[in-house]
Amino acid sequence: MASTLGLSAQKYNKVSIRNARQPKDRERYHQLHVGIGLPSGVAARDDNWYSKSLAGTKAGENGMFSAQLGYTYGASKHLQFLLHGGIERLIYRMERGNVLADNDHDRTFINLNIGANYRWLVRKDFALYSGFLVGGGYSLYHPDQPNPNIPFDRTNYFYPTAQLTVFGATWGRRFGGYTEVALSTRGIIFGGVYYRIYQ
Repeated sequence: MASTLGLSAQKYNKVSIRNARQPKDRERYHQLHVGIGLPSGVAARDDNWYSKSLAGTKAGENGMFSAQLGYTYGASKHLQFLLHGGIERLIYRMERGNVLADNDHDRTFINLNIGANYRWLVRKDFALYSGFLVGGGYSLYHPDQPNPNIPFDRTNYFYPTAQLTVFGATWGRRFGGYTEVALSTRGIIFGGVYYRIYQ
């Protein structure tokens, strides 16, 4: 009986020591989010720096807000690894005087990025963070009423994307919201909601 109690106590002590050695900031989870970005992203091509206007045209009118979708792996209480994507549509129109005419064409921009965040302030249901994303995008040309006399770029092309998240905030634990301010080819201000599954 005494030997049995001794073995039980020894096992309990080993478990207690093992648990005590676990890092206090260990918090692993999977997170999915949806959101929007403002203003529209930068299409990295000759005439498309925020869709720079060409003579006689108005390029880059928003056809669809910049939608964001992403996955985050929480590796610890402070470190997150990111896989983020986005999609938006821009409209290119002809301009006669101050009157906008027919749509010449639309473009869809799709991007995919990887990166990381460091959460430098973490409370129970609130966190502040900074981070980065790098990746690329693809631009798809969709003709509407094209005018061959206007020198639009009508090709499909790849372009680089990048984001430096200066300041981000989340609130909520399993379900919550987020907002970010960034220097980015994808926009400047981001916001949305997320859902977490803890390991």
